[in-house]
Amino acid sequence: MLLRQEGGGLETKQTIRPAPDGALPEKPPAMHMEAIDSEAIRKVGYDDANHILRVTFNNGRTYDYLDFPPEEHFRFMNAESRGAYMNQVIKLEYECREVEE
Repeated sequence: MLLRQEGGGLETKQTIRPAPDGALPEKPPAMHMEAIDSEAIRKVGYDDANHILRVTFNNGRTYDYLDFPPEEHFRFMNAESRGAYMNQVIKLEYECREVEE
């Protein structure tokens, strides 16, 4: 796993680089999570550098949705119902992996 850190004041940005064999690291990077008002979703985070959407559902399980573009993140966060958008768009179109915290 190769990590590159770019410091800028109080913020540190990490870019995850796959290993030479193309594998991603087992443990995903820490991500700022924001609580949202949703019947199905507890909190959401987005890694803009790596295009990863992280969602913690109300059942306590957390998933990373990979190759998630910024414009899709914008549509998701501005959806009338984020739970419906999750079920009707995101779960059908994006690969995910469960995050063990």
